[in-house]
Amino acid sequence: MKPRILFCDDAVPGAGLGYGFPRALSILRGLVRAGAVVDFLALQDLAPPPPARLRELNDTGARLAGGEGESIARSLPALARRVPGYDLVWVSRRRNLAPLREAGLIGGNASWVFDAEAVTAPRDAELARARGHDVSPAAEENMLAAEVAEYRDAPLVVCAGPRDREFIRLHRTAPVEVLPGELALPSLLPPFAERSGILFVNGNYPRHPTQRVVNLLVGDILPRVRRRKPLALSVAGFGTDTLRLPPGASRDGLTMLGFVPELSPLYARARLFVIPTLIAGGLPWKGLEAMAHGLPLVVSPLIAAQLAPFSDMHVAADPGDFAEVLAAAHDNPDDWRRMSKAGREFVSEFAGKSAMDRVCREVVGRARAQALPA
Repeated sequence: MKPRILFCDDAVPGAGLGYGFPRALSILRGLVRAGAVVDFLALQDLAPPPPARLRELNDTGARLAGGEGESIARSLPALARRVPGYDLVWVSRRRNLAPLREAGLIGGNASWVFDAEAVTAPRDAELARARGHDVSPAAEENMLAAEVAEYRDAPLVVCAGPRDREFIRLHRTAPVEVLPGELALPSLLPPFAERSGILFVNGNYPRHPTQRVVNLLVGDILPRVRRRKPLALSVAGFGTDTLRLPPGASRDGLTMLGFVPELSPLYARARLFVIPTLIAGGLPWKGLEAMAHGLPLVVSPLIAAQLAPFSDMHVAADPGDFAEVLAAAHDNPDDWRRMSKAGREFVSEFAGKSAMDRVCREVVGRARAQALPA
């Protein structure tokens, strides 16, 4: 008999969303592929999911907890009465821990896995500093310790990237696995000569803050680029078509696209993918997607650290550096082909099917052991 897993996250995931949801979708697919029956429960966005996202969920082999005909806004006490039917509970994101603990679904002797996705304490400390608050290294370390303490009792923790794992291991000795998600590599890609321009994709989800990075891109980096070469910048992602441009910013060479449900055509047209983000946690999924589509990256030192051990990318520390690197890299076919190949090879190894299957087999093995009679 197949083990049963209850998978809990904020909302029904979708491949075009960002905010960790494409990764969640691929994990669901991996758990089903590893031999589990998986029910999905949304704990924050309680509205019925759009039909397209429900189809994506069903395509993974998972299903809504309670079935498609039942409201997704199930009460946790009602679900708790059914939990003996599950062999393992998967919990994504810290805000979902408390309601599941209160319902008795996790903790104690329960078999469960916590998906930290992104460690947020370093990001939150840096954001506070950017807002003028004095956050000492000791205070940041205390923030990290408090964050990890929320799930220290989880039998297994997974996270998006190696940098997050190292943060967690500072305050936890039990197992921590890296699970970046699974990305397929397109087989046919336009060559260097058929591409042009720069692409930035912000998360396609309402909670993603975009104004800060758009101000940097549009107000500081793009004008410097265009003083060197008349390159175009396309900006996609939720809300980017309605954001205010910085004072004095020009729309010359700029296209603000807003939400784009299918990003593959954008990846196929662009020549470079830029991520100037200075404050962020987790793993830059859109950067991995861009690499899978053959795009070399031009990134901030923070994003470079998140993508370690991969290093075959351009790193820029300030707007002037970004402009210089983007202008030079855009018209360098030899470097472009080398970086394009290296990026696809990294994604294939780091975020390929074999990496996903290894961790999902471990999780399903835990569920199967729980299902066996004593």
